[in-house]
Amino acid sequence: KIFGYEGFGQGSLNEVNVDVLRAHSQHVLAAMVGAGILNGCAIPLDKLDHATFAQAHKYFDGNKELLCKRAEEILAEHLARHLASLYPDKPIFQIDGRTLTSVLRRPEVVDLVISKMIESK
Repeated sequence: KIFGYEGFGQGSLNEVNVDVLRAHSQHVLAAMVGAGILNGCAIPLDKLDHATFAQAHKYFDGNKELLCKRAEEILAEHLARHLASLYPDKPIFQIDGRTLTSVLRRPEVVDLVISKMIESK
């Protein structure tokens, strides 16, 4: 179904439909999980190599549900707030897929949610 017709939320920031969000945010969620992995392992991106990748992979295997859940919660919370600030007169559940996708490409949104993922432990 088209994003807007299935419903992103029910009109409040706390009722975001994460299943709908996933369809439009895979790249951002992957970047957030990657940042969470590196942060959890204390590996700077420029130090990621074959040896440290094994450590990161092991960390991911032991924490994937937590990392994915945390990324989805952070993205849903901040995306809902950002959409509400951009479209104050439009209920969140009426935001269409193209609008959501364009917001997910905004550097300030991507930078914010990745930084929030790194801050959360």
